[in-house]
Amino acid sequence: MKKSIFIILLLVLFGCSGHPTISPQPLKFGETYQAITISYESILPTYVFRVGVSDKTNIGLRIGLPIHGSGMDISKVLRVRKNKTEMINFAYTFSSNPSYDATYYKITQKNHKGIYTYWGLRGSYIPFGISGNESKRVGLVLGYHQQGKWGYEIGYLHDVTTITFDDEIIEDNLYGIPNENSWQTGLSIRINFSINN
Repeated sequence: MKKSIFIILLLVLFGCSGHPTISPQPLKFGETYQAITISYESILPTYVFRVGVSDKTNIGLRIGLPIHGSGMDISKVLRVRKNKTEMINFAYTFSSNPSYDATYYKITQKNHKGIYTYWGLRGSYIPFGISGNESKRVGLVLGYHQQGKWGYEIGYLHDVTTITFDDEIIEDNLYGIPNENSWQTGLSIRINFSINN
């Protein structure tokens, strides 16, 4: 029991890198979106607040507990065509593996009941992780969102800095905790619950 509590505490303090929680429904000027996100990356819940600063741009703030998984991001709508929206997001996340993210999203509104699905191409850069190395990651994320209720996102970002052509072995754990080069750090699994609309 004590060992399990210790491992959970270490994961909270030294967990993976985090990622933004977007609003797949584009926000107009002055509109807000609030949610609670539970993710593999941050372990503990994260509060998300987004506000439209124009009809095509919204900014987001994430507050984790104690501060793990906190961050800021900005989303910009690139194009809207019928029921499809293209959007780009730039984000920074504070964690033991702090990261900068850039994600291109293709969002589809499935019907008039506020159901959205999306996929995204994401690049993530960790300049200085828990073991002192950098990580450059690229990958794909898939998501679902039901307006005013809940949504999820899953994805994987591969660390291209670990691709070698010799016999070098790159350690991917520090005291059993995934570091910036671990495959586990590339996982993105999250569920978010809307709390204001």
